[in-house]
Amino acid sequence: MACTSFTSARGLACTKTMGGIDTAYLIQYLPSASFTTSSIGLISGSFTNLGGNKFYEFELIQETSNFTFTPNANVQNQSLFYEETLTMVFSGYDAVLRNHITAMANNTIRAIVKTNDNKYFYLGEWSGLDVSAGEAGSGTAAGDRNGLSITFRGINNNPPREVDAGLINSTYVTFA
Repeated sequence: MACTSFTSARGLACTKTMGGIDTAYLIQYLPSASFTTSSIGLISGSFTNLGGNKFYEFELIQETSNFTFTPNANVQNQSLFYEETLTMVFSGYDAVLRNHITAMANNTIRAIVKTNDNKYFYLGEWSGLDVSAGEAGSGTAAGDRNGLSITFRGINNNPPREVDAGLINSTYVTFA
């Protein structure tokens, strides 16, 4: 197997970055789903073979939700994979949110997340994301959160790809 080579250098990133995610777009996982990428691996066109499924938009509370990906390597076994997590936090608990959470927990999903830097990333590309944790409650004090958080976990063979922002409001990514 040929290994990837370095093809360019990278300078320091702009210091005006901001953490967190503000929106997640979820879709049911289908192994047949595919997309077009640019020469640098950016998802730049057409999500296809979605079986009629659509992305559903979930707005998130500022400074509560995030995604991570962690490389896991074993030199002796010559293995490498990336563990992805997506944690979403919602306030208020009602029948509609209960039904959303039940559907999320009963399905493997893929997600596009929008960061607070207005960049989009695709999670669950290889094997999808499954619910791995969560918690819900009423809080105790008047200022406590009455709501829930849900965490998805997935294993991928590569880090998450960036999605061209132009696709989000195009015919290539369909929202319900």
